[in-house]
Amino acid sequence: MTHPVGRWLRTYETHMPPRRILELGSIVVAASPDPTYLKVQSKNVPAPGVLEVASMLEERYHAARLQARHQAVLDLFQFKDHLELEKKDSPEPARPISVFYFGGHGDYDTEAADFGKVILDDQPLAALEIRTAEVILGEKNRTLVVFNACSTGNAGLVPGGIGGWAEALIHGRFGGFLAPLWPVFDAEARDAMQMFFYEALDGKRTLAEAIREVRKSYGERSPTFLAYVYYGDVDARFEKATTDSSGSSTLLN
Repeated sequence: MTHPVGRWLRTYETHMPPRRILELGSIVVAASPDPTYLKVQSKNVPAPGVLEVASMLEERYHAARLQARHQAVLDLFQFKDHLELEKKDSPEPARPISVFYFGGHGDYDTEAADFGKVILDDQPLAALEIRTAEVILGEKNRTLVVFNACSTGNAGLVPGGIGGWAEALIHGRFGGFLAPLWPVFDAEARDAMQMFFYEALDGKRTLAEAIREVRKSYGERSPTFLAYVYYGDVDARFEKATTDSSGSSTLLN
């Protein structure tokens, strides 16, 4: 737990783009099932802890709440101009979209990694669905994707290589991916991600340092705090953009 660690997939070793500086723009969150917004009956077991993280990101960092529905989340990944937000009068999140957080349930199949899913209000979304040319959010914004959902950090063998959410997002040139490797307890999952975001956004730590602090602080308390794996540049951090006198956008520490 001494050193910060960032994973990568060797398949993409030769074209890893510079990602040490991630521009701090908007945060978008989705959570399921959330009784506050749920419009259809859900069979999903409530997970109030990971929902609290979404609410914290709304309150503390002014995150936009996306509908936790299949098309709405797909539209986000496809960088559509108009997003289906839970509050119809909410303004569209400013670009770049720096973070997408999903809190809820996940499903992972060791024999079909590309069909690992996050469980949304209406239907699941599989990793394979975002491994397409239409998914350009990562290329455009270098977004960090955080899934607070059981086992979604797993990668596995598929015909021709490695599959799963990590591979799909790295292929899509996202700025990083953070998710648990195994099932996690809801309350501990809340504490882990609340501390991660505080360390990364307020504490100005690198993303790898932020998750290291979670492990150091709570690792002996529960295996949940050791479950989270970060794929991305070990030195990546968020920095705010400012505009100089010429109108150009630059980044500040």
